[in-house]
Amino acid sequence: MIDFLIRYFLIFLLSCNCFSQDMVFVGYNKGNPVFDSFNENKLYVLIEGKPELFLTYPKGKAIHLIKDDCMISNVKKHLVVSFKGKDTDYNINSAFIAADDCGNVFITDSEDSIIQLFGGKMKETGINGFVVAVAGNTLYYSVTHDPDIVNANADLYAWSLDGNRPPKCIVKNISGESTAILKDGKLIYDEVLYKGKFIPVLYNVEVSKYSKIQVPDEYSNVIPFYLVNENMLVFYKSNPLSFLKIKVPFIFDFKR
Repeated sequence: MIDFLIRYFLIFLLSCNCFSQDMVFVGYNKGNPVFDSFNENKLYVLIEGKPELFLTYPKGKAIHLIKDDCMISNVKKHLVVSFKGKDTDYNINSAFIAADDCGNVFITDSEDSIIQLFGGKMKETGINGFVVAVAGNTLYYSVTHDPDIVNANADLYAWSLDGNRPPKCIVKNISGESTAILKDGKLIYDEVLYKGKFIPVLYNVEVSKYSKIQVPDEYSNVIPFYLVNENMLVFYKSNPLSFLKIKVPFIFDFKR
């Protein structure tokens, strides 16, 4: 067991006991994770393991996503896209939202259609699914097998935003509830069904193989974020804010 842990995982636990508010990860600013302390109406950016105040926002606004110069929020059931200081209001709402580096926003509407928001206009993409993320000029989205079944019920697709190629299925039979796109699409985090139990895994897209991740139960109910400089997955507890770092494995040999 010791050899297994040394080969595959390096785990650190960091605590920020001074922050007792509920906080949730909402994205990145210049590679640093950003957390929403929604009870305070404040955003904090994590710098060298410590949360620092990023900005304060007005009551009645709900933050969905931060991606560098782009912030997507909800105000009175309207989505507001703030890009480089300019706000654009869209008369639509969604829980499935992703953005690229140029202020293009993609959402899933109430009919499960993927819509592009840009320049005050809403454009149909002709694709159905649940938006996950945009990374490396590629939109990632999941398609469920059966909407009445929870977990182990989705396939993940990638669609190049240059529009010259059709969507491609990246990985099949994942939960679809915990998906994270890491390292510009080279790694996929999610849960899969294994021997009657859902377990967290990393999927290496380049070699089409899995690695099983060991996560303590108290950290297993969140989707991790990724620290580029440290090559670490980071799980967290929101109150008080604490972190569990797990080094990305270099061997992918788990068979489902």
